[in-house]
Amino acid sequence: MDAKSTKIIVLGGGTSGWLTAALLKKQHKENIEISLIAGKESRPIGVGEATVPTLADILKILEIPESDIFRACNGTFKLAIKFTHWRKGHGSESHSFYHPFGHMPKKGLLDLSEYWLQGHLLGLPQTFAGATSMIPSLCDFFKAPRTIEEPEFTGMVEYAYHLDAGLLGPYLKNYCLKLGVRFLETEIENVALDGADGSIKYLQSRDLGNLSADLYVDCSGFRSLLLGGALKEKFYSYQKSLPCDRALATNLIENENTSHINNYTTASALQSGWAWHIPLQTRAGVGYVYSSSHLSDTEAEAEFRLFLQDTASRLDFQKIVIRAGRHERAWVKNCVAVGLAGGFVEPLESSGLAFIYTTVQAFSPHVHQFKDSPQQVAAF
Repeated sequence: MDAKSTKIIVLGGGTSGWLTAALLKKQHKENIEISLIAGKESRPIGVGEATVPTLADILKILEIPESDIFRACNGTFKLAIKFTHWRKGHGSESHSFYHPFGHMPKKGLLDLSEYWLQGHLLGLPQTFAGATSMIPSLCDFFKAPRTIEEPEFTGMVEYAYHLDAGLLGPYLKNYCLKLGVRFLETEIENVALDGADGSIKYLQSRDLGNLSADLYVDCSGFRSLLLGGALKEKFYSYQKSLPCDRALATNLIENENTSHINNYTTASALQSGWAWHIPLQTRAGVGYVYSSSHLSDTEAEAEFRLFLQDTASRLDFQKIVIRAGRHERAWVKNCVAVGLAGGFVEPLESSGLAFIYTTVQAFSPHVHQFKDSPQQVAAF
């Protein structure tokens, strides 16, 4: 046990900030003092959160019951992503396919893709996902991966969740406060650097004075106030390879007469990007990710409203500017960037929470000794 607790400031009150604080406090307990700083205007990016199976590992570490997420965050099961209209079908046929979770099953020394390929060469019509996984059948018939009697985090297939991004942050906030994380509601107006080594000396707040720590975790989103702003770490843009740099997002009230909830995320190709549909218990989170160099904001909104059909006239859209790329280093001196503040690839695979978890797990073991072990920072 360390004689002195390490003081950490997490800047940013979204899902990234609260999840980071929760993981660090759960793992280090009394050996760490965490303060999370967020302003009153803090809000999540997007209106729905599709995840990958890594979230189940996170919940287990935090000892959060799976049922809590369903109740508190309007959650539903997610077994796959369904891609629609990504290539033209034959005639009027609409093309779609599932990308399910899980590893490729094996029979003997061969995985099932070999058997699908053999059937494909013989002219059999079965889809790749349908031949190698039971998940497409579960999706087609809207079945859960486990029965309600089975233990949590178990099931016949690997699965993830759909969550309300606006509810997940407050849930994690309450969780963190019970663990002893301090919440400071204030705006940061300036970042003071140490004249000797260029590290962060303190954060100047609007109404709480100067706030200092041993380690600063930047969870300030695309603004990257600490790593990109104060420390001016070089940023590499992926714009050339990933031109989709804008998004429109909103909530969609589903038809109350429907008898099912989709157990998959839908990604539908549109003129200059793609639309997501994330089904929750009482509504769906929907949005359009597009390239502003190929489509104006006005044109994108018109196309998206047409895609959503008759419900679109009553909807207001949240407009999001996407910064695809990464900083050269995510850990510089006494600052680590987590989530969007460090980098972002694209939202298609719903890997945001998984990247947060991976980042925290990588630097968490070194929070007490990093000043004396620069090789740990370099390895990270």
